[in-house]
Amino acid sequence: MVRTFLIICLVEVLCLVGCAADYFLKIAGGQAGFFSNRLFLLGFVLHSSTAIGWFFALKYLNLSQIGVLYSISIVLILTATGVIFFNESPTPREYVGIGLAICSLLLLVRFQ
Repeated sequence: MVRTFLIICLVEVLCLVGCAADYFLKIAGGQAGFFSNRLFLLGFVLHSSTAIGWFFALKYLNLSQIGVLYSISIVLILTATGVIFFNESPTPREYVGIGLAICSLLLLVRFQ
C-alpha cells in the first residue's frame, strides 16, 4: 500500500516535470530559431529526464492504472498552466472532457 502511494506520488511529480517542460517548449515555440533556443533545450532535457521515473513507475503499477492517472493529471495541470500563465480559457467542450477524465479515474478506483 505504501509502495503504491509512493509510485502515485512519483507519477504526479513526473506530470509536474512534464508540464514544466511543456511550458518551456511553448515559450520556445513562439520564438524564432527554437532549436537553438535555451528554453527549447531545457524543455527537451526535462522531458527526457522523466524517462527514468517512468521506468520505475511502470515497474510497480499496471500500464492502464498509470495511463489513467497520468492522463487526468496532465490534463488538469496543463489546463491550469494555460489559464494561469498564457491567459487561455477552456471551452465548454474542454470542461466536459475534464469531467469525463475525472469520472474515468473514479471508475478505475471503484473497480480495481
